[in-house]
Amino acid sequence: MFERSEKTSAAARIMQTLDAFLAGSGYSQPGSIPPEMTFIEWCRDLAAKGLEVDARPFTLDNRPSLVPLYEAIPTTVAQAVRRTVVLMKGAQLGATVWEMLADLYRRWNETLDDATLFQWHQWLMQGRTELRTIGGYRRHEEPMQVVSGRLDRPKVHFEAPPSSAVAAEMARFCRWFNDTNSAGKTPMPSLARAGLAHLYFESIHPFEDGNGRIGRAIAEKALAQGAGQPSLTALSLLIHRRRKEYYAQLEAANKTLDVEPWLDWFADLVLAAQAHTLEGLEFLLANTRLWDRLRGRLNPRQEKALSRLMRAGVDGFVGGLSASKYMALTGAPPATAGRDLMHLVELGALRRTGQLKGTRYWLTHAPNAIDDGSRTAEED
Repeated sequence: MFERSEKTSAAARIMQTLDAFLAGSGYSQPGSIPPEMTFIEWCRDLAAKGLEVDARPFTLDNRPSLVPLYEAIPTTVAQAVRRTVVLMKGAQLGATVWEMLADLYRRWNETLDDATLFQWHQWLMQGRTELRTIGGYRRHEEPMQVVSGRLDRPKVHFEAPPSSAVAAEMARFCRWFNDTNSAGKTPMPSLARAGLAHLYFESIHPFEDGNGRIGRAIAEKALAQGAGQPSLTALSLLIHRRRKEYYAQLEAANKTLDVEPWLDWFADLVLAAQAHTLEGLEFLLANTRLWDRLRGRLNPRQEKALSRLMRAGVDGFVGGLSASKYMALTGAPPATAGRDLMHLVELGALRRTGQLKGTRYWLTHAPNAIDDGSRTAEED
């Protein structure tokens, strides 16, 4: 979800800056990271060559929490740029989302107020110089239209209240949210409360940007309060994958004022998100058991390939692992790659599907890792 703003020109400026710097640093665009480099090493090489972000030297040193995120990033320039311009925005969006979620996890049972929401917004919008208000509700006079789709052909789903009404609307929202807690004046069932809270907040759309992420955090807070303990689910991931349905449900609820279809859809989404989270935990445990079982039986190439597949998560490596991908990842020649992969199948680490050029390999304990064409690289 995004709003009409100066983001289009800002994104274009960022892309032009990155393109020019890559070309001047000896990298092709689009192209590949040198095979001998990891993504983090490539970032540090660019930093050493003078890359700047928002007029400041680019560095990973002040964002150690981003290391796992960067390790999961693909190793081609084209994919990295396509996935939200990782070099320019990773330090802003990656760690700051984690900061907000950490705060949500620590203070899950505290009341919701303007100060909390403003702090979340400040974390999320660090470095967003094109926004007029960060850490505060929007104040611009033009209408706030909630849109999706292509930047040149946006679809308007609904129009939020004018900026002049936002402060009063948010005061009412926070009061309602706190009163409907299980210990509040008018407690509500947690699932219904979470769905209504998200819809209520998104309908106000109080910030210039970041409303979707903050709205999902509010839903997570409501679910945690209902469970009586901090809990984070895969709600954001599932909303992203079902975003067409999500926008349609938001639009219908705002236009008809009938919230029952929305609550039915949202309840199904929460249950699916919880199931996905449990699958993820089981996947991590299975990863640990597999490493324990294969300790001392793999060569470094096989360990690197398995580690990459595991980082892809329960849904698997996009398109599966082919022999050519294995060679690109490990630097192995064709005959060696074939032997390595067959050995991993024999050890029970991988399962094989397809034939000839269509042969693909998948982790045996990743049941969802089937390339049925329903996912794209950007969605993973």
